[in-house]
Amino acid sequence: MAVDLERGKKLMSEMRVYFQRMENREAELLKQRTETAANYGGYTSALIVAAALIAILISGIFFARILKDYRVRTALQVELEKKDRETAERIRVISNIASQIALGNYKTRVDNTQTDALGKVADSLNEMAQSLDESFTNLSDSEWLQSGVARLNNEMLGDRDIKELAGTVLDFIANYTGSQAGVFYLLQNENLIFTAGYGYDSDAVKKQLIPGEGLSGQAAASGKLLEIKTPEPDSIKISYALGEALPKHIVALPLQANGMVGVIEMATVSEYGNKEINFFEAMSKNIAIAFQVAQNRRRIQELLEETQSQSEELQTQHSELESMNAELEVQTEKLQASEEELKVQQEELQQTNEELNERSVLLEEQNLEIQKNPKP
Repeated sequence: MAVDLERGKKLMSEMRVYFQRMENREAELLKQRTETAANYGGYTSALIVAAALIAILISGIFFARILKDYRVRTALQVELEKKDRETAERIRVISNIASQIALGNYKTRVDNTQTDALGKVADSLNEMAQSLDESFTNLSDSEWLQSGVARLNNEMLGDRDIKELAGTVLDFIANYTGSQAGVFYLLQNENLIFTAGYGYDSDAVKKQLIPGEGLSGQAAASGKLLEIKTPEPDSIKISYALGEALPKHIVALPLQANGMVGVIEMATVSEYGNKEINFFEAMSKNIAIAFQVAQNRRRIQELLEETQSQSEELQTQHSELESMNAELEVQTEKLQASEEELKVQQEELQQTNEELNERSVLLEEQNLEIQKNPKP
């Protein structure tokens, strides 16, 4: 029993010591936790202050960003409104240009320096206008050329003297092409002979050229259209009532159709364009044919006159032949009488020949008999 009590006391003492240790340990832990809590409390205040400052900073940044975005959006809105006004104005201009093109004003262009969609539309519109302008210009030039050739052909119709025809041709070409002077040379006996002139200084123009001499002679020798711009002062002069003027552009046009016919030399105080040059080349063959026809007509007329003269001579010769025929008829009758006499003589000769033939046969038979029965 005493042992148990002793043991119980011992256990109680150990338990008290154990509990005491536990209390001490708990006190130490409480102290540590209290100190840690105190430290955390200081950190928390600092963190709250830092968080508040960071929140204020972030709010300021967001406010500045929002303000900047607002200003950017406002500027964009202003820019878009400006763009809208510019776009509307450009659309109005493009629409106006398109209307002018639709009305036939193909020279108009859109003044465009932008590369956006409307800029591409404007470029396309300019290209279309340029293409239409070139097409209608070519069509107009072609119509002008064909009309000029047709009118010149009408001017060259009819039975005209060669000099009159040359003058008519020069007058028409000068008026139609805006030329102020011109000369016409026809090829005769291997030389170019002056035939007609328009607005020229007669003293300065040569009346005769050889192929290869001067611009006209060289055009005749080469068979090609030749031209001189800003010619020399001693070249052809344009004559008018108050004096003379020097041309700025001279064209020598050879006239050939199955051979060289002549040369036309035209001059202007301005300058010929491609339209006029094409007209010169288009009409050259028709003019050459017209003068070949005129020359042939003149030759035919000369032949007709010569034929008429020969006809009169033949009429005279015919009268002479008639009298000769009368004489021949008399001689023919005489010859016929002689022929009849000759026929009678021929018949007599034929009878004589027959008798001679018969006698020849008899002689041959006698000779044969003699040969068969020779004498002893």
